[in-house]
Amino acid sequence: MVLFSLTVREVKKLLPLLGILTLFSHCKVEQRIVGLWLVEKVQIGGQTMTPQAKWTRLDPDQSQASGNGWSQHTVGYWQYDPPSKQLSIVNTNGVKDEFGGFTLEAIDGKNMTWSREEDGESVQVFLRKTNKIPQAASDKLLGAWRPRTEDPAAAREGAPYIFLRWDRVIVSRQKDEKRQYGACRTHGRRNGLQVSLYEEPLRREVWSYAFDAEENLILERMEDGEKIMMRYERIDYIPQ
Repeated sequence: MVLFSLTVREVKKLLPLLGILTLFSHCKVEQRIVGLWLVEKVQIGGQTMTPQAKWTRLDPDQSQASGNGWSQHTVGYWQYDPPSKQLSIVNTNGVKDEFGGFTLEAIDGKNMTWSREEDGESVQVFLRKTNKIPQAASDKLLGAWRPRTEDPAAAREGAPYIFLRWDRVIVSRQKDEKRQYGACRTHGRRNGLQVSLYEEPLRREVWSYAFDAEENLILERMEDGEKIMMRYERIDYIPQ
């Protein structure tokens, strides 16, 4: 039984309306894409990885920026093609992405999923919308620290006061001694800190770091088969 039928003329009248509705649907998807997104996890084949405070910001003017924690490292633009559901993110200050764009698998007000293939393996990226750039563990290292006086390891090793600057320079000073300067860098996927002090000969140390419940800094490293651990507390001055 035919419930209704449309004449050719009536169909032609509806076509502009259908076009408007399709355009509105596409615009709505692009509006959902806009925002600050935190990369919660990446699945490559059968492995799941959790990037350290990785974020990307997709702006209404189709510009984009991304980074880890408080460090922004790429900028560029983004494009979305509704028919193919392809989301392209182009960095204008970095290396060209050889794998191209992503397929927008799913998106709602709070979550978004991208997918593509890299070297024959399926890749999925899971993102969550946020209103604040996340703080990485390495960001918490910045600032001035002094050794905890009750820490026997700190007393035995003569632990210095340390000041980690935003420009990856470390300043250290032991009691009654002059300041020493060096370079420091953090590991991108684990809580590792490499320190190279500018002295003769050049001295390099590799530490792992963590923070306790009171936000004290804990540094650990191995030396001659022995674990060295020192605790630091944050201060708001640089000892003279």
